[in-house]
Amino acid sequence: QPKYGLLPSLEPNEATFSPITTTPSKPTDPNPIAPTRFLDLPSHPRFALSALPAALLRARAAILVLDASPAAASALSTRAPARLLAAVLAHGAASARRGGGGGVPVLVFCGKGDKGGGVRVEEVRRRLEVAVGEEVA
Repeated sequence: QPKYGLLPSLEPNEATFSPITTTPSKPTDPNPIAPTRFLDLPSHPRFALSALPAALLRARAAILVLDASPAAASALSTRAPARLLAAVLAHGAASARRGGGGGVPVLVFCGKGDKGGGVRVEEVRRRLEVAVGEEVA
């Protein structure tokens, strides 16, 4: 671990690949899916917020991954994750979905919450709901 804590990347990561699925009736017969582009934006709030609008215009889904480990638990109390989630939800690409317009679905995942002292999913949800409500208000 770095001397001064966790250091977020400032470079986006991008990859395109074709996931392969199988069906229960044909477990050995792979069905290739069209090539899918994955874009991982840096977690630094200033960079993520500036890159987010352009990324959402081309997105088919938005996935926000939060670190719920003990080392990052205090960060979930800060405004950064809520500000990012509020920006995603307020963007036209995502808000069209809520109005039935077929916009971008938004998924929120909590990683590492199973570590001893990690933040439980219910607590992450409660904190985000409160913080996003304050961001929007």
